[in-house]
Amino acid sequence: MRRGPSIFDLGFTRAYSSLATFFALLIQASGGGISFGETAPADRSVSTGQSTIIAGLALQVFPLTIFFVLFLGVLWPTNLFRPKKYGGELDRDDRRTRRLVIFIFIAILLIICRSIPSF
Repeated sequence: MRRGPSIFDLGFTRAYSSLATFFALLIQASGGGISFGETAPADRSVSTGQSTIIAGLALQVFPLTIFFVLFLGVLWPTNLFRPKKYGGELDRDDRRTRRLVIFIFIAILLIICRSIPSF
């Protein structure tokens, strides 16, 4: 029984994800433009352009981190990674799903590590 539109509908999620990524990339690009046109600070502190780029990265990584935590919360109760504990074996589809989940985890961790600034 469907009660009406929900914020968890795929359309809303897709639109939010696209808009958040688009605005984060715009902020990063504007930070690159600002840093291209400015001179480096004499005290070697973070310039305005670099701060803008970092803000864009944070805006991009924050929703990804929330997704990562929620994804872990959904996967933890499953027996996908602990089949022996529940007396079962993984079939071919379960192994393929487990491999996909591992690659998603690796991709998310690499994106988060890429976003750590190094000055």
